[in-house]
Amino acid sequence: MAQRIWRLAQDVHAALCGEDLVLLDVSRDQYFCLPQAGANLLLDPALGVLRGLADDLAAELQEANFLTDREVLQPRRWGPPPTQEAFDVVPAPRGRAPSWPDLVVGSLAMLSRYHRRPFADLVGRRRAQRGGRLDIAAAARLGAGFQTSLPWLPVQGACLYQSFLLLDILACHDLRADWVFAVRTWPFAAHCWVQAGDVVLNDTVDYVSSFEPIMVV
Repeated sequence: MAQRIWRLAQDVHAALCGEDLVLLDVSRDQYFCLPQAGANLLLDPALGVLRGLADDLAAELQEANFLTDREVLQPRRWGPPPTQEAFDVVPAPRGRAPSWPDLVVGSLAMLSRYHRRPFADLVGRRRAQRGGRLDIAAAARLGAGFQTSLPWLPVQGACLYQSFLLLDILACHDLRADWVFAVRTWPFAAHCWVQAGDVVLNDTVDYVSSFEPIMVV
Protein backbone atom coordinates (compact mmCIF):
# COMPACT_ATOMS: atom_id res chain seq x y z
CA MET A 1 0.00 0.00 0.00
CA ALA A 2 1.42 3.35 -1.07
CA GLN A 3 2.14 5.81 1.73
CA ARG A 4 0.11 8.98 1.66
CA ILE A 5 1.98 12.16 0.78
CA TRP A 6 1.65 15.14 3.10
CA ARG A 7 2.87 18.61 2.19
CA LEU A 8 4.20 21.21 4.61
CA ALA A 9 2.60 24.63 4.57
CA GLN A 10 4.59 27.34 2.80
CA ASP A 11 6.13 28.86 5.95
CA VAL A 12 6.74 25.51 7.66
CA HIS A 13 9.98 23.50 7.41
CA ALA A 14 10.92 20.11 8.85
CA ALA A 15 13.94 18.08 9.88
CA LEU A 16 14.40 14.55 11.16
CA CYS A 17 16.80 14.26 14.10
CA GLY A 18 17.02 10.52 14.56
CA GLU A 19 13.44 9.53 15.39
CA ASP A 20 12.39 13.06 16.36
CA LEU A 21 10.47 15.32 13.99
CA VAL A 22 11.25 19.02 14.32
CA LEU A 23 9.11 21.69 12.68
CA LEU A 24 10.00 25.33 12.12
CA ASP A 25 7.13 27.76 11.58
CA VAL A 26 8.70 30.93 10.19
CA SER A 27 5.58 33.06 10.53
CA ARG A 28 5.24 32.16 14.23
CA ASP A 29 9.01 32.25 14.86
CA GLN A 30 8.75 28.94 16.71
CA TYR A 31 10.27 25.47 16.65
CA PHE A 32 8.18 22.43 17.58
CA CYS A 33 9.77 19.11 18.52
CA LEU A 34 7.74 15.90 18.27
CA PRO A 35 9.76 13.13 19.96
CA GLN A 36 9.58 9.73 18.24
CA ALA A 37 7.18 11.12 15.60
CA GLY A 38 9.77 10.67 12.87
CA ALA A 39 10.46 6.98 13.44
CA ASN A 40 8.78 5.82 10.20
CA LEU A 41 8.83 9.05 8.24
CA LEU A 42 10.41 9.81 4.89
CA LEU A 43 11.16 13.51 4.40
CA ASP A 44 12.05 15.39 1.24
CA PRO A 45 13.11 18.80 2.62
CA ALA A 46 13.58 20.36 -0.83
CA LEU A 47 9.94 19.66 -1.72
CA GLY A 48 8.47 19.94 1.77
CA VAL A 49 6.98 16.45 1.46
CA LEU A 50 6.39 13.89 4.23
CA ARG A 51 5.52 10.22 3.78
CA GLY A 52 4.54 7.74 6.49
CA LEU A 53 2.86 10.25 8.79
CA ALA A 54 0.34 8.66 11.14
CA ASP A 55 -3.23 9.71 10.38
CA ASP A 56 -3.97 11.02 13.88
CA LEU A 57 -0.80 13.11 13.94
CA ALA A 58 -1.48 14.36 10.43
CA ALA A 59 -4.93 15.50 11.52
CA GLU A 60 -3.47 17.43 14.44
CA LEU A 61 -0.83 19.05 12.23
CA GLN A 62 -3.47 20.01 9.68
CA GLU A 63 -5.60 21.60 12.36
CA ALA A 64 -2.57 23.58 13.52
CA ASN A 65 -1.91 24.72 9.91
CA PHE A 66 1.41 22.92 9.58
CA LEU A 67 0.21 20.93 6.56
CA THR A 68 -1.48 22.08 3.35
CA ASP A 69 -3.81 20.53 0.79
CA ARG A 70 -2.14 22.36 -2.11
CA GLU A 71 -0.93 19.92 -4.72
CA VAL A 72 2.03 21.90 -6.07
CA LEU A 73 4.34 24.05 -4.01
CA GLN A 74 7.39 25.97 -5.13
CA PRO A 75 10.57 23.90 -4.53
CA ARG A 76 12.55 25.03 -1.51
CA ARG A 77 16.20 25.94 -1.51
CA TRP A 78 18.55 23.22 -0.36
CA GLY A 79 22.30 22.81 -0.49
CA PRO A 80 25.11 20.30 -0.14
CA PRO A 81 26.37 19.18 3.27
CA PRO A 82 29.28 21.27 4.54
CA THR A 83 32.72 19.74 3.97
CA GLN A 84 35.07 22.75 4.13
CA GLU A 85 35.61 25.93 6.10
CA ALA A 86 36.64 29.38 4.89
CA PHE A 87 40.15 28.87 6.24
CA ASP A 88 40.45 25.65 4.22
CA VAL A 89 39.93 27.57 0.99
CA VAL A 90 41.94 30.75 1.39
CA PRO A 91 45.74 30.33 1.26
CA ALA A 92 47.97 31.48 4.10
CA PRO A 93 47.98 34.14 5.40
CA ARG A 94 44.36 33.58 6.38
CA GLY A 95 42.55 35.91 4.03
CA ARG A 96 41.86 39.54 4.71
CA ALA A 97 39.22 41.15 6.85
CA PRO A 98 36.26 42.83 5.21
CA SER A 99 37.05 46.52 4.88
CA TRP A 100 36.19 48.55 7.95
CA PRO A 101 33.67 50.55 5.86
CA ASP A 102 31.93 47.21 5.17
CA LEU A 103 31.76 46.38 8.86
CA VAL A 104 30.79 49.88 10.02
CA VAL A 105 28.15 50.44 7.35
CA GLY A 106 26.84 46.92 7.75
CA SER A 107 26.65 47.19 11.54
CA LEU A 108 24.85 50.53 11.38
CA ALA A 109 22.41 49.19 8.79
CA MET A 110 21.63 46.33 11.16
CA LEU A 111 19.95 48.82 13.50
CA SER A 112 17.10 49.21 11.02
CA ARG A 113 17.30 45.90 9.17
CA TYR A 114 17.68 43.55 12.12
CA HIS A 115 16.93 45.12 15.48
CA ARG A 116 13.51 44.03 16.80
CA ARG A 117 12.41 42.81 13.40
CA PRO A 118 10.16 39.72 13.33
CA PHE A 119 11.94 36.58 12.17
CA ALA A 120 9.59 36.28 9.18
CA ASP A 121 10.65 39.78 8.05
CA LEU A 122 14.34 38.84 8.22
CA VAL A 123 13.73 35.70 6.17
CA GLY A 124 11.54 37.55 3.68
CA ARG A 125 14.12 40.30 3.23
CA ARG A 126 16.81 37.70 2.64
CA ARG A 127 14.71 35.93 0.00
CA ALA A 128 14.09 39.22 -1.78
CA GLN A 129 17.81 40.05 -1.63
CA ARG A 130 19.05 36.78 -3.13
CA GLY A 131 21.23 37.16 -6.19
CA GLY A 132 24.82 37.84 -7.09
CA ARG A 133 27.52 35.52 -8.32
CA LEU A 134 28.68 32.29 -6.78
CA ASP A 135 32.41 32.80 -6.25
CA ILE A 136 33.41 30.43 -3.46
CA ALA A 137 37.00 31.66 -3.23
CA ALA A 138 35.94 35.31 -2.92
CA ALA A 139 33.23 34.42 -0.39
CA ALA A 140 35.73 32.38 1.62
CA ARG A 141 38.17 35.30 1.73
CA LEU A 142 35.46 37.57 3.13
CA GLY A 143 34.24 34.84 5.48
CA ALA A 144 37.74 34.24 6.86
CA GLY A 145 38.28 37.95 7.32
CA PHE A 146 34.87 38.28 8.97
CA GLN A 147 35.79 35.64 11.53
CA THR A 148 39.03 37.41 12.39
CA SER A 149 36.98 40.59 12.94
CA LEU A 150 34.49 38.99 15.35
CA PRO A 151 36.18 40.34 18.52
CA TRP A 152 35.33 43.88 17.34
CA LEU A 153 31.68 43.18 16.52
CA PRO A 154 29.03 44.41 19.00
CA VAL A 155 27.43 40.95 19.33
CA GLN A 156 29.81 37.99 19.15
CA GLY A 157 27.76 34.99 20.26
CA ALA A 158 24.53 35.46 18.32
CA CYS A 159 24.60 33.27 15.21
CA LEU A 160 21.51 34.96 13.75
CA TYR A 161 23.03 38.42 14.02
CA GLN A 162 26.44 37.36 12.72
CA SER A 163 25.01 35.49 9.75
CA PHE A 164 22.67 38.32 8.80
CA LEU A 165 25.55 40.81 8.89
CA LEU A 166 27.85 38.56 6.85
CA LEU A 167 25.14 38.06 4.23
CA ASP A 168 24.81 41.84 3.92
CA ILE A 169 28.58 42.19 3.46
CA LEU A 170 28.61 39.46 0.80
CA ALA A 171 25.71 41.14 -1.00
CA CYS A 172 27.67 44.41 -1.07
CA HIS A 173 30.32 42.51 -3.04
CA ASP A 174 27.69 40.90 -5.32
CA LEU A 175 28.41 37.47 -3.85
CA ARG A 176 25.80 34.77 -3.34
CA ALA A 177 25.62 32.44 -0.33
CA ASP A 178 23.06 30.39 1.59
CA TRP A 179 21.69 31.05 5.05
CA VAL A 180 21.39 27.62 6.66
CA PHE A 181 19.19 26.96 9.69
CA ALA A 182 19.57 23.67 11.55
CA VAL A 183 18.49 21.89 14.73
CA ARG A 184 19.38 19.03 17.05
CA THR A 185 17.59 17.37 19.94
CA TRP A 186 18.34 16.12 23.44
CA PRO A 187 19.00 18.80 24.40
CA PHE A 188 17.17 20.81 21.77
CA ALA A 189 19.25 23.53 20.09
CA ALA A 190 18.89 25.65 16.97
CA HIS A 191 21.75 27.21 15.02
CA CYS A 192 22.41 29.02 11.74
CA TRP A 193 25.40 29.80 9.56
CA VAL A 194 26.37 31.10 6.10
CA GLN A 195 27.53 28.67 3.44
CA ALA A 196 28.79 29.07 -0.15
CA GLY A 197 28.62 25.76 -1.96
CA ASP A 198 29.93 23.26 0.58
CA VAL A 199 32.08 25.86 2.38
CA VAL A 200 31.03 27.14 5.81
CA LEU A 201 31.94 30.82 5.94
CA ASN A 202 31.45 31.73 9.61
CA ASP A 203 31.70 28.48 11.58
CA THR A 204 33.43 25.11 11.66
CA VAL A 205 32.43 21.92 9.87
CA ASP A 206 32.74 19.88 13.07
CA TYR A 207 30.28 22.08 14.92
CA VAL A 208 27.64 22.59 12.23
CA SER A 209 27.71 18.89 11.33
CA SER A 210 26.20 18.15 14.74
CA PHE A 211 23.01 19.85 13.52
CA GLU A 212 20.39 18.71 11.01
CA PRO A 213 19.49 21.38 8.40
CA ILE A 214 15.85 22.44 8.49
CA MET A 215 15.75 25.52 6.21
CA VAL A 216 18.02 27.12 3.61
CA VAL A 217 17.33 30.72 2.57
